[in-house]
Amino acid sequence: DAAPPSSSSSPSLPPRRETKEEALKNVPICPICKRGVLKPDGVYFGEALPARLFKAAMAKALKANVVLVVGTRGSVEPARQLPLRAKRSNGARIVEVNPRRTLLSKHADIRLEGASATVLPELLRRVLELRGGP
Repeated sequence: DAAPPSSSSSPSLPPRRETKEEALKNVPICPICKRGVLKPDGVYFGEALPARLFKAAMAKALKANVVLVVGTRGSVEPARQLPLRAKRSNGARIVEVNPRRTLLSKHADIRLEGASATVLPELLRRVLELRGGP
């Protein structure tokens, strides 16, 4: 069995776990309403995608020449439709960045296999190089 994790201040002792009550004290609260919890502007599993955001994303996708699909299995509806509709409606190229094949892989014009933290900086470097530098 693996050794239990240790804290940096006391390598021989496992780190103390925060209780639920302690964790809730550290959650950022909205400074305006003083009730809502602040979180990153993303949609988590189980949350509905706001209709106005999806409509705006679809409008942009339908005008796109290239759609980057990064770090997704491509299984969550309706978001998985964005690159497919872009390709179908205006011939957008789909570039997929992922360590493994996904449900969208067969639709990708270019597959860049690897972790996004490695692939995206290199992709940016090459695009800038083709455009004549940063």
